[in-house]
Amino acid sequence: MSELGLSILFCRYFPFDFHELSKGDIFENLKIKIKELSDDISDSLFYWRGPGGVEILTQRGAFRVNCMDCLDRTNVTQRIIAREILNMQLMKLGIKGNAGLGVDAEFDQHFNFGELLIIIIIILILMIILIIIFIYLSMSLDGQWRRY
Repeated sequence: MSELGLSILFCRYFPFDFHELSKGDIFENLKIKIKELSDDISDSLFYWRGPGGVEILTQRGAFRVNCMDCLDRTNVTQRIIAREILNMQLMKLGIKGNAGLGVDAEFDQHFNFGELLIIIIIILILMIILIIIFIYLSMSLDGQWRRY
């Protein structure tokens, strides 16, 4: 037992060669390899509190991913695991009906995180431009800062 009252009941080491599995930037093989962790992913669950504060599920596990020389490879692997867990959460919440693990093409169409990130970046850039224009106009009206 640790000082926090936690104990390690199960710890699994799951090594694999990222380069071998993702030759030619094809990550399907990596997804297939991660599927070998499907029991661990299902068993880890997630924390879910329902109406009235009733605890429905308790998270029972966590994943630690590490690549010794490249954060990008770590992020790709974490993203695959996170999407599997998100898929499981959506099924438990009744938002997605597929049984078993695996994020499908329909899910990708509705939750394209790459496009969402680009949209967020564009919005932030536009906001910065608007702030700069506002400051310029405020100062150019009479050469001094205006308070609103």
